[in-house]
Amino acid sequence: MARADTLSTVIEGLYDPDADARGTPSVHWFLGYDADGAPQFCGLPAHHTCPHRMDCPHCGLFIGGERARLIHDDPSLLPVTAEVSTPRHDLAGSPDDLVKQSTCEWGSHVRDEGAGLGT
Repeated sequence: MARADTLSTVIEGLYDPDADARGTPSVHWFLGYDADGAPQFCGLPAHHTCPHRMDCPHCGLFIGGERARLIHDDPSLLPVTAEVSTPRHDLAGSPDDLVKQSTCEWGSHVRDEGAGLGT
């Protein structure tokens, strides 16, 4: 599996090469598993740009339950990964960390090692 650096995230998904012909999303990004162990997916092709991240169950592109199980088990789908930049607000552990990040202009000093990451 590909690994991202500390300022990036690797997201995994399943690609459906026949989706365009059906007019359905071609990529289903893996979100995790629900309490019952069923997979959950996002149908937004540009998942990393979602304006309401972490509110997936209320989104029309959220795929869960039996439909997600069918997608997960479909042998015609191809696994894909993408490396995306981690938004600064996800790196900040507190509002103070975000202020420190936004006021610093030099890339090597954007954040102290481990700052805001629960260390």
